Amino acid sequence: MVMLCARRTRYALCAGWVLALMTRGVTLELFVSATSLGWSRKAVRWDTSAESADVIVRRLEELVGGRWISVHLDFTDAVVEWSADKEGSWVTIDSPGQGKVVRWSDLPGTLHAALSNTVAEAALDAELAPYSLPGESFDEAVGIFILQSPGHRMWQVQTLSIRSAWEMASLPPSRIHVLVHGLQDWRPHEWRKALGGAWDLFGGLHWCGGYNRYPVLNPRLMKHRMTDNYWNKVFVMVKLLTVRRYKYVVSLDDDVMLQPSTLAALVSSGPRADSVGCGVVVPLTQNGIPSAELWAEAWLDASAKQRLFSCFSGSSGSFCNHQCCRQGPGEKASVATAGPFEVPSPWDSHAWYKAVGEAMAIGQQHLHPVRGNQTCMSLALELGIELVPKVWMEWRSHDLLADWDRTFPHLCNNAFLMTAERYMQVVAHPGIDPRTDEVTMNRVLQEGEAPMCFLGKSFGIHPAWGTFGQDYKNEMEDFALNAIANHLRRTMVHTMAESGAAPARESGEARENRRASDRSMHVYLRTHL
Repeated sequence: MVMLCARRTRYALCAGWVLALMTRGVTLELFVSATSLGWSRKAVRWDTSAESADVIVRRLEELVGGRWISVHLDFTDAVVEWSADKEGSWVTIDSPGQGKVVRWSDLPGTLHAALSNTVAEAALDAELAPYSLPGESFDEAVGIFILQSPGHRMWQVQTLSIRSAWEMASLPPSRIHVLVHGLQDWRPHEWRKALGGAWDLFGGLHWCGGYNRYPVLNPRLMKHRMTDNYWNKVFVMVKLLTVRRYKYVVSLDDDVMLQPSTLAALVSSGPRADSVGCGVVVPLTQNGIPSAELWAEAWLDASAKQRLFSCFSGSSGSFCNHQCCRQGPGEKASVATAGPFEVPSPWDSHAWYKAVGEAMAIGQQHLHPVRGNQTCMSLALELGIELVPKVWMEWRSHDLLADWDRTFPHLCNNAFLMTAERYMQVVAHPGIDPRTDEVTMNRVLQEGEAPMCFLGKSFGIHPAWGTFGQDYKNEMEDFALNAIANHLRRTMVHTMAESGAAPARESGEARENRRASDRSMHVYLRTHL
């Protein structure tokens, strides 16, 4: 059987016609040019069942040399041909023109991107194969999903927290899946460096750029968001939950950093959450919605808490989009899109959330001074960073705080644990909101009986919301990342200085393993953060 898709075709949909014939062992054929060898549109073939993309690229780089190669791959004008017979399946992609220059470091990701946009099932196999272990079962395991965007580096701190939790034997059976849509983020070796001895937790990198790989999961939504990388990541998560049969999903945006004890408690909280009846489990962050006040009550002294809550109560109560409306000297009057809400003074979070919840529709109930007022957002981060030296490496127990009274109307879901079954219900919801999964997740939580639950005495840093532009958000993220990285470097220097005095109960082998792990983390912190 041979099928041809012409230019500007939605390749993921076209590929679906022959998906049943091409789900395993696909050979991908692309065309490259290399002036050093006199190559012009030379075919390069990758048998996905026989070897990895890294092996293909390494062999090609040794042959061609230089820093890059020209690849004839552009889905806006490509012709894609699928063929299948009893001997196997082929996908050939050819684009006219001169081709585009691709660095060798970006070529493995380019191959995976081409495969995921043509034969999604084969792409998933190729992504999972290098990290799969014979006979492993995931029926009671946790899928940890990290949503990574180009230019973000906070995943490195998050990964070091995972590594610390693993070294403390504090994690249940789990696997890490990294969802990317930028070629510069297709770097499995960087994750190997960061995870160190916890590398066995790594479950795969997954390409989520271009056309959505699994539109059948919600055809209604895909009529509007077929090329949205966020929804592509969400759908890949759901596919992995189905294929791996994970019981729980932990989703972590790449602009959240959780200290090790908190991360371990979140990943391990599933069985406890089930026994309590939680719909979702959320860690506390300094500007979390709705956890900012819970975080402040848990961590701030009376003076710091008063400063933060006074900032909240001094806000306008009117919102222009997500920002608090302000009219200072020389400023034009802003037209409020929400409010004015009565601002409690002294600050009363219950009264605030009640007013917002009653006035705003689902999906618009996340209005809060910690998100809409730049002064309050900056102050919350400042107070959080001041606590890092005291809190970051501390291990403690974490109770589950259930909101049975439904005090909080909205959850901003940048870090959470949920059962896989409930999350798949969110994504498959017939009335799913096309903006993000957050809106429909809140609808499911409000319509059901299961409450939000919060990890008591947990600690996380989410530097900034995007309310005041990407430049401000980037500045706050760099500030927070550098502060935490500096603390971790100082901690590791102190730890290594004390490592000679090993506890008497520690065997020689255990002591050497611990020292090797400490040295590895110290080198990583010094060279990568």
